[in-house]
Amino acid sequence: SAMTSESSNEPRKVPLLIRLPFATEDEFIERYGVNVTRGGIFIATKHGKPEGTQLSIELVLQDGVRLMRGEGVVQKLLVDEQLGKSGMLVRFTRIDTRTKGLIDLILERREGVKNPEPPVSAASQPPPPQAPSSRLTPVPVPQKKGPIALGDDVVLGIDLGTTTCRAAVVIDGTPKLVPIASERGAFALPAIVAYDVAKDRLLIGSAARKHRVDHPEQAVIGFKRLMGRRAQSKKVRELAKVSPYTFASDPEGDVGIELEGRVFSIAEFASHLLKELKNAAQDFLGRELTRAVLCVPAWYTDHQRAAVLTSGQLAGLDVVSILNEPSAVALAFGFGRGLARKRVLVYDLGGGTFDASVVEITGDDLEAVSTGGDNFLGGMDFDARLADALIGTMDEGPKAQLLQSRMTIERVRDAAEVAKISLSDKVLAPVHVPFATTDGNGNPVDLKVEVERGFLESATQDLVERTGQVTQAVLDAAKLTPQHL
Repeated sequence: SAMTSESSNEPRKVPLLIRLPFATEDEFIERYGVNVTRGGIFIATKHGKPEGTQLSIELVLQDGVRLMRGEGVVQKLLVDEQLGKSGMLVRFTRIDTRTKGLIDLILERREGVKNPEPPVSAASQPPPPQAPSSRLTPVPVPQKKGPIALGDDVVLGIDLGTTTCRAAVVIDGTPKLVPIASERGAFALPAIVAYDVAKDRLLIGSAARKHRVDHPEQAVIGFKRLMGRRAQSKKVRELAKVSPYTFASDPEGDVGIELEGRVFSIAEFASHLLKELKNAAQDFLGRELTRAVLCVPAWYTDHQRAAVLTSGQLAGLDVVSILNEPSAVALAFGFGRGLARKRVLVYDLGGGTFDASVVEITGDDLEAVSTGGDNFLGGMDFDARLADALIGTMDEGPKAQLLQSRMTIERVRDAAEVAKISLSDKVLAPVHVPFATTDGNGNPVDLKVEVERGFLESATQDLVERTGQVTQAVLDAAKLTPQHL
């Protein structure tokens, strides 16, 4: 850090750690960059500090990665009941090098400013930020008038996740997430495919998620777990018992999904998601794209990797490489940092799968030292565990009635997911599923409880411990301790 430590004579600075609702730097710039100036930042909050308060500020992304760090003074406190207009105008007094570079990038994108001014210091204070004129709303993706100038060899990078999918391209040496028009410019595509029987058409993403509310038997989620698995395997038979849709065998003997008498292969489902990402990237760049790198869990077998390759081919992609997800994480971590032989642990708990890998990074090269994982451990299991606990709070009669409806079980799981996310930064979350079931007299019964964070933690403690056991096994396999990392 380039920050200067405060002297003992200076007043104590109030620490302010802000976890932003953004997954990437690009998303922060697009949606919040308007509130950043050379001189400071507007921080939206209902609990602002008094004017003149000295702050030690750190802004981090959703995953905890630091975005901005510095010191400042509250110049003006704004109080407005309308969402997004209450907050603090903070004038920077010191910022670190990383923050200065980000501000330069924001101004360059917003105003075309090149060769920016020197770093902010207490002796050189540029104009302070201005209050926002209206509530904060996502900035729409600009419509391209022509193709973005790129080299001939443009490769699309795709993360085919269990619950969401994303794509990115490198522009001028910087990776950029691809906005998806069908998702209103969002950068994530829900990994859901549904078959609308009434209209005889396939739905993907948010449209499929909406259809799933009333027709869970026609919507498929979490199929990354099923990719390339044999239809008669023990794990597939276990999953079939708790899935709202019907499992079947595809022509190759792998598991497929039967929707209204038609058997779809898992690769076919995945190809629709890949095709949507490909089309979104082509719209974003204004040119045709065919080459792609796909990421898969490190524990995927050759047969499962072949199924992913088939998905890419069905989507019209030339898959130039299939990269292990932990390797992709390590590459992103080490890229451009000139690291001299750093050994890192990648702990990747996703929506449906868990990976742990020790990777050795030297410059932009890497070597996987040890890898392990659990292909049936992820956020979906946390949702299901909490949903089961919520259903368990009901009286026996209504509970038995509820368990007869796959649609209602899925509604409870959706509510459990919302509560789980809320409990990331709250200690109490309300859960309300109206008309969840009926009593013995046919009267409607709601599922309505408040969940404490401690309840969620106790209900899922064994799942967390499983990730620790896998991680320890990965270290043991390489004869490593945490001190070696």
